[in-house]
Amino acid sequence: LHELAQKHWEAIKNRNVKAFSKKDFQGVENWFLNKGYTFENVVKARPHELNEIASKLQQKQYHIHISKLIDLYKDFAKSTSSWSVEKEKYNAHILVEKLGIEVCPYCNRNYIRNLKDKRTCELDHFYPKEAYPFLAMSFYNLIPSCKTCNQTLKGSKEISINPYH
Repeated sequence: LHELAQKHWEAIKNRNVKAFSKKDFQGVENWFLNKGYTFENVVKARPHELNEIASKLQQKQYHIHISKLIDLYKDFAKSTSSWSVEKEKYNAHILVEKLGIEVCPYCNRNYIRNLKDKRTCELDHFYPKEAYPFLAMSFYNLIPSCKTCNQTLKGSKEISINPYH
C-alpha cells in the first residue's frame, strides 16, 4: 500500500490537468505548510495520521486552492483521465485495479470489479470531501466501495474505523 500511496503522490505531482494548475499546486502546498504539513505528507498520510490531520485542521476550511482539490479529484475519478506515473497511465480505475479489493469493505457483500475502462465501484471519501476538502486526494481517504454503501448507507456520515486499518 505504501508503494501505491507513493505512486499516487507522484501522479498528483506530475498531473497535467487544467482544473489544477501549477499555481494551484503551489497554493495548496503553501496552505498546508502554514498548517504545519506538506501536501505530500497529507496525500500519503496513513489512516491514523489522517485522523490526526482531520482533527487538527478545522472542517470546511475552504481556500481557493483547497477547493481546487475537489476539481482535481473529479478529474482523477473520470475513466477517461490519463495521468501518468513513470510513463504508465494512472487514474481511479487503475488505482482500484492495483488495490485488488474484490468486495466492498463496508458491507462485505457487493463485488468490486473493473470492466475495461469502467469501475463497478465508487471511491468513497472516508473523511467526506464536503467537510474535509483538504483530504480529497489523500490516498488512504479513498475507499473503493459499492454504490449502495457509498451513496445510501454511508453518504457523508463519518464512521469510526478506516477500512485500510
